[in-house]
This record gives sequence, C-alpha cells and structure tokens, in this order.
Amino acid sequence: MSSFTPAFPHQHTKRPLSQAAQGWQSKWHPLLSPNGQNLIKSQFGVGDWLIVGCCLQAFIVLVSPCRLIWSLTPTFGLAIWKMFRTLLVIAGWVENPHMKDVVHGKTTTIFPNPDGSFTRETGQSIVGKGVVVVMLSSKCNHPLGMMYPPYKEILAHGRAMFQDLEKNADEYGLLGYSNYNGTDTTTKSVSMSVLYFTNMESLQRYAHVSKQHREGWEWWNQNGDRADEVSIGHEVYDVPEGKWETIYGNAKPYGFAATTHAIKTHGVERKYVCPIVDNKRMTAPQRMGTVKY
Repeated sequence: MSSFTPAFPHQHTKRPLSQAAQGWQSKWHPLLSPNGQNLIKSQFGVGDWLIVGCCLQAFIVLVSPCRLIWSLTPTFGLAIWKMFRTLLVIAGWVENPHMKDVVHGKTTTIFPNPDGSFTRETGQSIVGKGVVVVMLSSKCNHPLGMMYPPYKEILAHGRAMFQDLEKNADEYGLLGYSNYNGTDTTTKSVSMSVLYFTNMESLQRYAHVSKQHREGWEWWNQNGDRADEVSIGHEVYDVPEGKWETIYGNAKPYGFAATTHAIKTHGVERKYVCPIVDNKRMTAPQRMGTVKY
C-alpha cells in the first residue's frame, strides 16, 4: 500500500468556487475583477495604453490651474511608489502577493478515495480515475473587440453557462476550470477555459440538460453565420485511468490542481478536498502506473 500526503488537508463543507469563477469576483463590478481587468487589457496593445496615458496627462496639464511641475507630480509620484514597493518586496519587507497559496517543492495530483484519503493498494493506479478535459475557446476579430454586439452576446451566454455549471457542479460532474489567454497576437487574443469533468456521461448530461447551454447553443446556430468575425470552439478529451499525470514545482494551484473533489466523511457528510499531494520522487511513468508493493 502507498500513502500520499495532501498539500491542503483541510476539508471544505461547502464547495469552493472554481479558480476561474474566483477570478470574476468583485465587490463592485465583474469587469473590475482580475478576470475582467485581464479581458479589458487584452483588447489593447502596449502602444494603445501609452496613448491613453499620454492623453490623460495632456488633459491634466491643459485644465490644471497649477504650474506644470505640480501637474506632473501625480504621474511621477505613482511611478516612484511602484518602484519603491517593488524594492520592498525584493528586500522581503513587504509580502509578495504572487506567492500566496504557492506550494513549495514538487507535487502531483490524484483522485481522492471516497472517504477523502489518499492511499492506494497494491495494483491500484496512482491517479485513481480517468478524467474528461474540455477546452472552450472564443475570439473576437472585430475592431470593437469585446464591445462588438455579437461577441457581447457570446460573452453573456458564456457567463450564464458558467454560472449554471458552478451552481450545479455536483450534478454535472464539474471538478473545476481555469482560464487562459493566447499569445499569438498582442490584442484580442484567444480566450480559453479548460474544464475538468468526472466522465463523459456527466458532460453529456450538462450539454443536453442545462437550459443556459441550450440557449447559447441555439443562439449560435441561428446567428453564427452572420457573426463571421467571432470565433468559438471546443475540444473534448476523454482520458482513461492511468493515461494521464501531472507534476508541479513551487506552483500555486491551477489547472487540474485547482479542481475540487466531493467525498463522504463517515459515509454521510459531503465535503470537498483538493487533489494535490506530495510527488514522492515519482517519474512520469510511475505516476501513470500502478502501486507495485
């Protein structure tokens, strides 16, 4: 028998939001959330942002009754503060926000047992189960980007579908999902969501049962030909048990590591756990294999 040590042993009584859903949380407006700000930034290039900054500075100089030096003070003050804070983080006097939830060392992910333990008997596969991976993508090629009406419709339907998935994650077998952006263009890049499901039956149930998914599907079937400057796509991979593995080094949970798995404590109470465990110096073939002894 082999036993693995979980990186996050805490068991949640309520299912945590998926990583991407957490990124949309904001006290004021979704566009002010991390995901919202990244969406806005992806619509413009570096040159565009420099032009916006120059125009704002010129406007301040033109309307300000103060001397030129005082009109420039906010710009230089902000730049100096940014550099000073960076130096404080480098020196260790201010906490580095990017290190929050980072798991140091090498880790991997495996499915927990129904009782929440991370043990494997001789002959059992290390990962425990197969997994279904879904990649949903969209891109707007219109100059208006996210403000192009058909693309706004796509974003609205997508938001409704993801909200429905989060609300009924256990019913649809959703384990979690993360968002990523393409790097082949400097603006209006491909936006991709990578979702993980327990099996194909759960994914098919969501596709055909979810009202929100059906509405988005029907909208595209009726309007997709006219929205030729909007791209969408999906890829589905049904990965059998023992045919996948993961490894992370000094990483904050993302991808499959950011998924959440339902368990039963004492066979009754439903709780949720993270799949990250210690790597135990295993190689890729070992992680995709079975317990030998």
